[in-house]
Amino acid sequence: MTTSNAREVVDRYFAAQARKDFAAMRPLLHDDVTFVGALGTTDTAEGYIEGLEKTTATMTGMERRVVIVEGDEVCQIYDLALASPAVTLPIAQWITVRDGRIAALRVFFDPRPLVQPAS
Repeated sequence: MTTSNAREVVDRYFAAQARKDFAAMRPLLHDDVTFVGALGTTDTAEGYIEGLEKTTATMTGMERRVVIVEGDEVCQIYDLALASPAVTLPIAQWITVRDGRIAALRVFFDPRPLVQPAS
């Protein structure tokens, strides 16, 4: 896969996530996509989308900061704004694209604002 193709797939994925358009996101994912994040893991597209629907239920916005592409590997850094709890989380996401679809996602962020009671 060329760098531009991997970037295009991830751009479409990011736009669909920002719109909470999970139907548009699904064809961008391999059926056996693997996800590893601070709050869970899954190895199916349906499981990933189900988790993402819950995570983004109170999402009010996403602002992309940087995208780095090397072959079929894409790293993007973005801010995820949530209404409840009212927090903006800086997110690092490492995505592997294979055959024009996302094969793996790894997400890195500090989950404490989501799991600790507000003080």
